[in-house]
Amino acid sequence: MVSAIGNDGPLYGTLNNPGDQNNIIGVGGIDFNHNIAPFSSRGMTLWELPYGYGRVKPDLTSFGSRVTGASPGSGCRILSGTSVASPVVTGGIALLLSVIPKDQRDRRMSPAIIKQALHITSTRLEANIFEQGAGSMNLSEAAIFIDSYTPRITAWPPSIDTTDCPYFAPLCYQRLSFIPFSKFIHVLQLFQIFRFYSIQFNFNSIQIFFIPFWMHYYPLHG
Repeated sequence: MVSAIGNDGPLYGTLNNPGDQNNIIGVGGIDFNHNIAPFSSRGMTLWELPYGYGRVKPDLTSFGSRVTGASPGSGCRILSGTSVASPVVTGGIALLLSVIPKDQRDRRMSPAIIKQALHITSTRLEANIFEQGAGSMNLSEAAIFIDSYTPRITAWPPSIDTTDCPYFAPLCYQRLSFIPFSKFIHVLQLFQIFRFYSIQFNFNSIQIFFIPFWMHYYPLHG
C-alpha cells in the first residue's frame, strides 16, 4: 500500500515501481526545511504515454533526508532516501488507524479512505505537483479528517488550474497554440474504492470549449 518512489531525482519521469501504481501510496522525500530532496524521483508516470499526460506521482512526501535511524547492532546512524520517507508515512498511517474506534474500523479502514485522507490534508510545499504530489503529510489534520469521516467522493488531483504556477508546472508554462489541441489528464476518483478516469479538455483557453467527458482508463488503449 505504501512504497518509496525512488531516488533517481531530480530528473522527471523517474518513478520506481510499485510506487507509480494507482493503488499504491507513492512517497517522495523532503528535508527538515520542507524542501524536496534532490534525490527524490519525480513524476509523471510513464505508463499512459503517448496517450496523454501521465498520472500525478508521488502521492505525498515526508522526511527522508538525513533522518536519524537505528544502526545494525547498536546505536544510530543518519539515513537518506525515499525508502526512509515511506516508513515514516507507514508509521503515520498506523497512528491514523489507531484513532478509529474499534467498532468502526471495518468501515473506515479501506486503503482508498486512507489515501483520500492523506491527499486532502497534506500541506502544500513550494514545489510543483510532480515533485510533491499533495504535499507533506499532515498527521494532525489527517486524524481530524478520519475521526469525523463521512463518505464522500474526491478526485486527485482535486483541480486542474493552469494558472496556478509553479504547482501545476509544466502545464502552466505551456505556450498557446495557433491550432487548438486537446490533452488528456488522468484523474483518480476516491470513494472507499479506487476508480480511474481520463478527462479531455482544451488547454488553449481559460475556458473549456467542449463539455469534459469521463472515460474509464484501460492500460492498452489510453
